[in-house]
Amino acid sequence: SPGPVVTNAAVTAGMSKEEAEKMHEGYSASLLPKIPLGRMSIPEDIAKIILFLADRSQSEILIGHILTADGGLMLKNVLFPEA
Repeated sequence: SPGPVVTNAAVTAGMSKEEAEKMHEGYSASLLPKIPLGRMSIPEDIAKIILFLADRSQSEILIGHILTADGGLMLKNVLFPEA
């Protein structure tokens, strides 16, 4: 056996500027202040995560994780909404 089967995933709550511009202006304006990073993700952000996960020399210890790439949206608004 070559080793364990590694299954990781990256999840994003943000979107590119072009996609955000297609959204209703009020919704986009209301979402941005809720993201601690202060911006939506761009494709390059997600690509970096995928490259990290694909490089087993860097991500060997991660097995079966879902990485949420949302600039802190989930952390601030779901896990610790009062913070």
